[in-house]
Amino acid sequence: MLLHKLKFFLILPLLTSCSLTPLYINDKSSCLDTAHKNSKLQIKVNLSNSEGYSVFKLKNILEQKKHVIVPLLKQSMVLTLNISENFDSVGIDTAGDTVRNQGRIAVDLTISPAISENSRTKPKTIRIDSVSSYNLEAADEFSSETAKSSVRDRLLIDLSEQIIRETVAFLKHSNSLIAVQGD
Repeated sequence: MLLHKLKFFLILPLLTSCSLTPLYINDKSSCLDTAHKNSKLQIKVNLSNSEGYSVFKLKNILEQKKHVIVPLLKQSMVLTLNISENFDSVGIDTAGDTVRNQGRIAVDLTISPAISENSRTKPKTIRIDSVSSYNLEAADEFSSETAKSSVRDRLLIDLSEQIIRETVAFLKHSNSLIAVQGD
């Protein structure tokens, strides 16, 4: 009996330590802080007047798509995004049971060098927005919330594509100016 208790106390810490080891961590994951700090492109997102979901979603989309921008970088750059979103009613149908809502998310995008000293690239601020509308059924709150969530996701995907497009255009332009000034 004593031998069984001794084995139990010897095996228990080994089993416990195995269960505390996170198996889901991947060294190549884009979510690791070290990967973000070593990247030539840093993305900072600020929220003006909304919930944090938009910030989380937009930053994740941009992190997944930044492989398009990174090859164009001659120096470390920072994308600073200020997000504001607005979801308002824009009309009611004749029966009065459906409300037409409009969702608008706007982003002030600032592209700037990570270290502004000795940089030939000047910061640039661009205003980007995306608008979509959807119906709200007065009787069904679940479908209304689903529609709002779906519109928000579509707007954020559209904004991320616009941000990538504007950033690539800015970097190509600034790289061509640096090449001309360097000659």
